[in-house]
Amino acid sequence: MNSTDRRDKLSAQANVTMQNRANSSIHYELVQGFWTFSPSFTVFTVVAGTLANFAVLRLFLKRPTLRTPLGMYLINLLIVNIVMSCVLEPLNVVHHYFSAWTLGYHACVLRQYLGWTILDAIIFSHFLIAVNRLWAVVFPISYRMQYTVKVAIAICATSWMVINVCFIPTVITITYVTNPDDQGRQGCSLNTDPIGVWGPILQIVFYDLPIALVFLLYPVICYKSFFGTRKHRQIRTGNESSLLAKGRLVTSQPTNTAGQPTVSNVAVLGQTAGSTEPESHLGTNQATKPLSESTAVGLSVVAPSNKAETVAVKSLRCCRPRYGSASGFATLTLMTLSVLVCLAPNEAYFTLLLVVDTDPPGLFEIVKVLQSLTIIFDPILIVLANPELRKLVRKPFGG
Repeated sequence: MNSTDRRDKLSAQANVTMQNRANSSIHYELVQGFWTFSPSFTVFTVVAGTLANFAVLRLFLKRPTLRTPLGMYLINLLIVNIVMSCVLEPLNVVHHYFSAWTLGYHACVLRQYLGWTILDAIIFSHFLIAVNRLWAVVFPISYRMQYTVKVAIAICATSWMVINVCFIPTVITITYVTNPDDQGRQGCSLNTDPIGVWGPILQIVFYDLPIALVFLLYPVICYKSFFGTRKHRQIRTGNESSLLAKGRLVTSQPTNTAGQPTVSNVAVLGQTAGSTEPESHLGTNQATKPLSESTAVGLSVVAPSNKAETVAVKSLRCCRPRYGSASGFATLTLMTLSVLVCLAPNEAYFTLLLVVDTDPPGLFEIVKVLQSLTIIFDPILIVLANPELRKLVRKPFGG
């Protein structure tokens, strides 16, 4: 049975035969085009998506502080959106304008390849963002020590490789251009019979499962970020020089009435114990204020048990902040919202077609519009979630 294009349903009659792919001298009838809603809206997504994604990508490339492991996944998402807006969507404009396919077999294969892989790469980018945040809040020590920018780039490259290995042979096998109908119209369509059960497997594993995992991981990350139990690692030592060599916090004076060390009693990263010079990032007027939990960054300092001792540190506590990264959590929240609104309806629709034979009227057009909006919403939401990006965006306007 001939099936319709997964990404852009073209009507394909069951009795249409596959065109000879070796025939490069195909005659195309002149087909009149119309600027209906579909081509007009697609042009809008091309212009808006290209400008927005290029602008935000430029900010990432300009500021090294934004190129964190999480930033690598956001850059990957922006690059995928640019490919979609600059290559795939213009091909869709041609199709929507003529309501037929006029560019030949090779362009048809390119369009089908991009339709399958680019959307899947967008879904995988959102999934990798969720995995990144899960690792950050569940295994914070491992995240800081092992989750580097190079690791993030390697994971993105691996996902691209897996997607292409699975989809390139599939698309070449099932793509064909239909013979002209009575009005000379041809279609760029798919015949899924040769791949059998492989088609549903691709839909479930590469599209549905990553989206489901994004939704399932979000409440886990929320719980770990706001209600997770702190895990402490006790480090016994009584040598001041070893602590200073490792950049640990040491105290040489009693704590305040609340049992907390003051900033003046703390030596950080090689400062002399007992120095009254506060750290520059704490400000000059906080020398006598208690050392807050956020200032200590999860490191506990124990007051000396013997007053005759200059330094006697019994334990250090290494743990993650209870609330994790605020901008990282905001990014995850807005990216999950984008998946829910733009991507999930499209995949739910195609999964529904695997179960039932009926196609709800008008539903495809709705999910297609929502899916196209992802290349516009993603860069906007990335900026809204990051204070540094918001500042860079406001700067040209005097903000």
